[in-house]
Amino acid sequence: MWHPLLVEATGKSMVVVTTIVPWTCHACGARFAEAAGGICSVCRRVTCPACLFSGWTFRTAKRGQCRVCRLSMWQAEYSRAPHDDRMTSPRHWTLREARAQYLRENGLGEDGGYGPRWVRIKIGPVPIVFPNTNGRRAALLPHDLHHVATGYDTTLAGEAEIGAWELGSGCRHYYAAWILNLGAVSIGLFLAPRRVVRAFWRGLRCTNLYHLGVDAGWSEETVGGLRERLRLEEPQERPSAGST
Repeated sequence: MWHPLLVEATGKSMVVVTTIVPWTCHACGARFAEAAGGICSVCRRVTCPACLFSGWTFRTAKRGQCRVCRLSMWQAEYSRAPHDDRMTSPRHWTLREARAQYLRENGLGEDGGYGPRWVRIKIGPVPIVFPNTNGRRAALLPHDLHHVATGYDTTLAGEAEIGAWELGSGCRHYYAAWILNLGAVSIGLFLAPRRVVRAFWRGLRCTNLYHLGVDAGWSEETVGGLRERLRLEEPQERPSAGST
């Protein structure tokens, strides 16, 4: 910040000098001029030019906020407890209809991500790219149907929840599912620990399609029927022949 300082004033003439009041970077402790760095729009922490585009500030959405404030906002957003039943697909829908809606609402394409050779995801502002292996492709259809049945969404916290649920109910020999779910859960335990733990305990009481398998007629099964098979809810009572 520039401050004019009055040094001498005699008659009609006066001498004015200016000096720089340096700022101290909260990340590395370096001292710098205000115009060269940045200030968080929330907590007003100052960041030097060397740290400005590092992990302490983000270059994408809300770039004026420091890392501490961004992480606090993420935790506040993802720690909100959702409704117990977030399933958007009616029970009477077929799995073909429900999965098509799930793919469409989440922008996953008609094939659900089977085709690309590489998978690109974003964790906050950080893009991560990894190969779309045959093991991942084999786990995609059961994973999609698990999303449909449980109601967990595809946000970072939602993927952590479905990952914890699948770990709790067991991924059998789907090794790609074990690895990807462990990665998702490790992130989710930081963002929404209660939701992730709750999903894991829910999975311990359930089974999943990694164990039951997906048969050729899966598309005609109803959402309610799948939820019953996975033990996500109690079987519905069916009226007997003599009931009125």
